[in-house]
Parts: sequence; structure tokens; C-alpha cells
Amino acid sequence: MLDAYNSQLEKLITAQQQELNSTEQQLASLEQTELTVLPLLEQMQAGLRRFVEADLPFLQSEREERLQRLDNLLSRADVSLAEKYRQLLNAYQTEVEYGRTLEAYSGELIGAAGSREVNFIRLGRTALYYQTRDGQESGIWNAGSGQWDSLPDSQNVAVHKAIQLARQQVVPDLLTLPLPAITQEVQP
Repeated sequence: MLDAYNSQLEKLITAQQQELNSTEQQLASLEQTELTVLPLLEQMQAGLRRFVEADLPFLQSEREERLQRLDNLLSRADVSLAEKYRQLLNAYQTEVEYGRTLEAYSGELIGAAGSREVNFIRLGRTALYYQTRDGQESGIWNAGSGQWDSLPDSQNVAVHKAIQLARQQVVPDLLTLPLPAITQEVQP
């Protein structure tokens, strides 16, 4: 009977040793995963920052705050790798949504004429417009020059209509806004 008991204990010890080895391998694998994923997250965050900096200049303070929160989050040791990844993907998702939406918001336009409050209208990632509060002046962002170009007075009604449409103040209708010229660099 003692031999049977000892045999059973040996089997238990062997099974526990195998489980311990498996757990150690999993921990080593987890450490290796963290070593490869954390640099990837940092690259993704840097890529997102470059994208935002090269994009149309809309909601700049909101977008910069989001990037700053990500910077802080990635440097924290008390936040899990999974949470860092989730937050980074959430920021990417927010940026993707900007490309599919029509949005109007009020903000400050800083230009050669000084600073003034205007209404902005963003047409996805295609175009960014502004219109003064009195509706007498409108402009479009010129990505090539990095400046605002004034639109002819005849476009003021179309920009105003787009602002109303984005704010859901009018029934959806076809917009007749001018679009920025698309320049394409030719590779030799």
C-alpha cells in the first residue's frame, strides 16, 4: 500500500513540475511579447502624431491633448500593455472617424488680419472651410501653402449652407462647395 501511495505522489510531483515548467515558459514568452509590443506601440503613437501634424488643421487643441494623453499613458508602468493598446486603437479610431464625417464648430482663426471668432466646417479630410460669424467672408485651407485662401463672395451662401447642414439645422441636400486643388508629385 505504501508503494502505491509513493507512486501516486511521484505522479503528482511530475505533473506539478511539468505545470511549473509550462508556467515559466509562458512567463518568458510574455516578457518577449512585451519587449516587441511596447516598441510597436511607440511607433504607432509616433506615426499617429506625424499624421495629425500633416493633416488639415482642425480641432488642433483637442487632437493635441489626445496625443499628449497617449504620451503620458505609454510611459506609465502601472498601466497594462493591453490598456495602452486599447487606448492607442481608440485614438486611431477617432482619427478615422474624422475622415468620414461632416462637422461644424466655432473657433478662433488666426491670420494676417489678426485673431477672430469664426465658424469652421470640415468635410471629412477633403477640405476645411471657415466663415466669419456675419457670413460676409469665407475661406478654404490650402494644404500646399499651409494658409487660408479667401473664397469669392459668391461661395458664402454655399459655406453657410454646409455649416447649417453639419449642425443639422437644414434638411440634407447636395453641397456645392469648391474643393482644394489636389497636387500629386510625380516620382521619376
